[in-house]
Amino acid sequence: MAIAAKSILKSSGGLMIATLLSRILGFLRVMYEAFVLGGGALAGAWQMAFLVPNWFRRLFGEGALSAAMIPMISHELVTSGLEQARQSITLIVASVGILLSLLCIVISGGSLLAVHLVSRTDLVLIFRIIPLVAPYMIFICLIGVMSSALNSIRVFFWPAMGAVLLNLCEIAALVWLCPKFTGKNYETLEVLSYTVLAAGIVQFILTLGMMYYYGLGLVFSRESFHRLAVLKELWLLMLPGLIGAAGVQISTLVDRTMAISLGEYALPALNNCDRLVFLPISVFALSLGGVVLPRMSKAAARNNLTNMLDIMFFGLHNLLFMCLPATVFLMVFRVEILRLIFMHGNFNTIALREAAWTIMFYAIGIPCFAGIKIVVAGFQARKDMKTPMKVSLCCIVVNIILNLILMWPLRQGGIALATVLSSLMNNTILLLLLRRDLGMELPLKSLLRPAVQATVISLLLAIALFYLYPWLSDWSCLPHWLGHDLWPLMVCGTVFAGLYFLILHWLDNREAKALWELLLRRNS
Repeated sequence: MAIAAKSILKSSGGLMIATLLSRILGFLRVMYEAFVLGGGALAGAWQMAFLVPNWFRRLFGEGALSAAMIPMISHELVTSGLEQARQSITLIVASVGILLSLLCIVISGGSLLAVHLVSRTDLVLIFRIIPLVAPYMIFICLIGVMSSALNSIRVFFWPAMGAVLLNLCEIAALVWLCPKFTGKNYETLEVLSYTVLAAGIVQFILTLGMMYYYGLGLVFSRESFHRLAVLKELWLLMLPGLIGAAGVQISTLVDRTMAISLGEYALPALNNCDRLVFLPISVFALSLGGVVLPRMSKAAARNNLTNMLDIMFFGLHNLLFMCLPATVFLMVFRVEILRLIFMHGNFNTIALREAAWTIMFYAIGIPCFAGIKIVVAGFQARKDMKTPMKVSLCCIVVNIILNLILMWPLRQGGIALATVLSSLMNNTILLLLLRRDLGMELPLKSLLRPAVQATVISLLLAIALFYLYPWLSDWSCLPHWLGHDLWPLMVCGTVFAGLYFLILHWLDNREAKALWELLLRRNS
């Protein structure tokens, strides 16, 4: 397992770097969005319209379809060979493309009809923009399908780099194009929509090129389209996950709809905090989850359940090692981080206050949101997609009930807290069911000591640095236009991460030592 652990860390490290670069650019994009669109109705209209392609991306691009494809293609590569796998991938890409094209037509047509049925200015704007951004869902989902195929052969870095392109294109549009349409809300969002679509097309072409480069090029032959059994197997594997993922997205839509009723600042506050909270989840959880799922699938295929659990808990240990300090740092420095990223242009102090209130509740869920990516893999690796679906649907119902209870006293903070509590419930139930299904005791106690250790050390470091923050602000050596908080946050973040790692390494923490050995190996 030691060799496998080093290999997992190495593979996930490259994926983390690519994801981190994408997320950094994503935050630059968010900063410019806040500057141009503000934190009110215009920002809410863009975020609601863009929710449509994002919804399908999470369903098809990186959700249920990806989870079903990776074990299926991995098994086919072992049992049937590369050519059969290429034919299966071709059939899946073509089928998904046709389905998404039809859905795009239906959604766009429905939005154009809905424009004439609403009178509120923000709702009219949303329904006018949806037909412009809907075609993007076709390309981003097909990119996700092809990236899953590449992940099956352990190609992680370059597919993840594709997301960088979207952020670069949208930043360029926000900086150079949108200012030409100041005061023209529809034209501003129209420019952003066309930019996103163009970036999706280019990213699709580049990912298709990667498929051919790594030997997984699409094979448009008669044999490829006669293998309907492949679609049947994929559908049976995918359907439970699709239902569960659809439930999650519907829950998100309900959350956002409820937030609209709380005032114009509630929805942007939730969306902006969502982006911040899911930065460590995207960098750590998706990277580790994407690497461990193929390995867990192979262990499950060999009926080596002990090895599968070893890989799973290796992932959980490393997730907690990375996510707990991120949670603490984000909670302690929430106002300073939000002010640096969003406090520009039309983003005012009211929007900052509402976002800071929201993230205080949202951030505590980072370990739960991240952990579910690994815990669910314990079922997906064994091709059990139904159990996570059933648990997810139950937790969604609980989430909606908690929303109704908590949103009135805590406003959008209550919606965030409801999401955290339902995610905690999801993790707990899945772990109990996994223990029952495998008939094996899970090493849950092994997570307790390092988790407490990481949390206590993170809290002590973050609180100490928080009291040094005003002094660092006074000594800022950066120009004002770079942001008053940039310098002290850079110093505090660097010192926090360095001391956290060194202290845990000194305390003989397994994850810190493994990371240290990997860094030494790369530098040797």
